[in-house]
Amino acid sequence: MLTAGSKIDERMPVWSALSELFLDTELQKEDHERIATVLAASPYSESKLEEILRFEVTPVLRGNMLSMAGVWSGFDEDWLREKLAPNIERRPFFRLGVFWMIRSHWKEVIREVIALRAK
Repeated sequence: MLTAGSKIDERMPVWSALSELFLDTELQKEDHERIATVLAASPYSESKLEEILRFEVTPVLRGNMLSMAGVWSGFDEDWLREKLAPNIERRPFFRLGVFWMIRSHWKEVIREVIALRAK
């Protein structure tokens, strides 16, 4: 059984990769591939990855997409750990949609994850 600390350590590469979807930059195909490579190497199913995106990452990082001077170079990993750790396995009673501004990127990334895992 994973301890809280080891669960966070296991999640960090996934959180870091998913956080790129919320940067104030225009993602390219190579960005999707890089993110997908990290996610494909994780122990999480595609549905669990989407759950992590929807319920752990999106609530914390979606504000960056709305900021006039949003983060564009990458989120600090210590900051991500501090902000996202409380969301592990916390799920609202209602289902939140993937933040509309990243939906098309998410579709490309998860398609690439599936292709990488099929190899």
